[in-house]
Amino acid sequence: MATVASVAKRLAVAIAVNSLVREKPFEALRVDDICEASGLSRSAFYRLFEDKYQIPLWCQSLAFDAGLAEIGRSLTCIEGHTATLNGLLLFKDLVYSAAVESGPYSFRTKLINKHAETMRVTLADFHRVELSPQMDFFVVTTADAQGRAVNRWLGDGATIEVDVFATWLADLTPAALREYLDAPITPAKPGELTFASIIAEAARAKR
Repeated sequence: MATVASVAKRLAVAIAVNSLVREKPFEALRVDDICEASGLSRSAFYRLFEDKYQIPLWCQSLAFDAGLAEIGRSLTCIEGHTATLNGLLLFKDLVYSAAVESGPYSFRTKLINKHAETMRVTLADFHRVELSPQMDFFVVTTADAQGRAVNRWLGDGATIEVDVFATWLADLTPAALREYLDAPITPAKPGELTFASIIAEAARAKR
């Protein structure tokens, strides 16, 4: 289990790499470049990440867990997309630089697949919905459309405000699917300190 200290160290590395990719494509970065920028030795780096490719995956997971993973569980569609978009904004240059890679093992594809699988679990385990072929089609096409839209948003410099874009993403969800995803089982209470609220505050501070 990750400690607060290890999460803080990973954040520092991610922030350093986010700055590096503004000057050099992620694929061209060497571990030595990352160590120099973040003030780590190679051994210290490898205690945090298996390789450089784990860095954007970790950033995506952080943003995903704060928002998309909680849609239909503790957050509505708009709330979940808002939290994830705020998380992605913290590392938008790094996430986009890695996401432009294509293929079945690309970061974008992995995120789309993870989003679809999480929606399936939310429907089955939280809402006790039997996944019909039509509903599974809605899940897959929604995850794909939203994933591609987010990638385009990042590539365009995230110029559309988060609150607006989160609404657009939520509106891509078919009504039959959104009926469940907009009915969280354990909604967060107003003012409650949550992962989503922490990410939102961090994003506001960065602006």
